[in-house]
Amino acid sequence: MDNGVSIYDCKIDGLFPYTIQSIISLFRPNWKNEDHNNNTQAFLTFALFAKDILEREIVVNTIMVLGNEKVLEAYNNSKDKRVIVLDKNYPWQDIFCGKLEPLYVVYRSSEDKTWHVDAVPKKPFTFELRKMLPASWAGKRDEELVSLTGIKDAVFCHNARFLIVTKTKDSALVLSEIACQ
Repeated sequence: MDNGVSIYDCKIDGLFPYTIQSIISLFRPNWKNEDHNNNTQAFLTFALFAKDILEREIVVNTIMVLGNEKVLEAYNNSKDKRVIVLDKNYPWQDIFCGKLEPLYVVYRSSEDKTWHVDAVPKKPFTFELRKMLPASWAGKRDEELVSLTGIKDAVFCHNARFLIVTKTKDSALVLSEIACQ
């Protein structure tokens, strides 16, 4: 961070992101505590913390590589590349934003076992979508959404039209096909 090049822009004066540099600074002695033994203890405390972070990064990145393999396999095996079906919510945005065809990703939520249809953004982690879900579905839920879609287990469509939730995979697939038209 201390290289003369800013890696972020502050949107609000005096409000800065909480970076690893900020965390390191917390472990340094301050004007009220100048004991050199405290320096050593602060370093050792942070070193253990840094070790935990690095070990977690290894785990997370290993999982990401395995997830990317599953995502590419699903894409390669998909007959209709506009709708890609995943058996879990693997990290897919980087891969599918780099492909031309995908419009929607269908996957099972690990939290509540519902099925989701996510619209693929034009770029990873942005809000501009390749194809939004139908406007008539926006913000609808339960009986109102069932009435509009004809899907008996439709649960919810986000107001911003990037997500629709159903209770079953078959329903999610039907809704994604409707949305493609």
